[in-house]
Amino acid sequence: MSLCSAARWNWGTGVKTGLSQIVAEELDFPVTRIRMIMGDTALVPDQGTTTGSKTTQMGGPPLRRAAAEARRRAGGNSPRRNSA
Repeated sequence: MSLCSAARWNWGTGVKTGLSQIVAEELDFPVTRIRMIMGDTALVPDQGTTTGSKTTQMGGPPLRRAAAEARRRAGGNSPRRNSA
């Protein structure tokens, strides 16, 4: 199981699923092994408002980079993407 936190909020637009899929893909895990906690700024820095349709666009790359770093530290393969 992988636990991820994002300060963004999921308003029923599929953001939680999309961000979970990004992390799962980078870690080469099934998405069912990703537990995404959203909107808890006690765990992560406040990322500002959740407005429009930029949550996945703005939140996905940092999560992908974090997942790639976790994979590297765990002794896994190098990141699967050249850009994050």
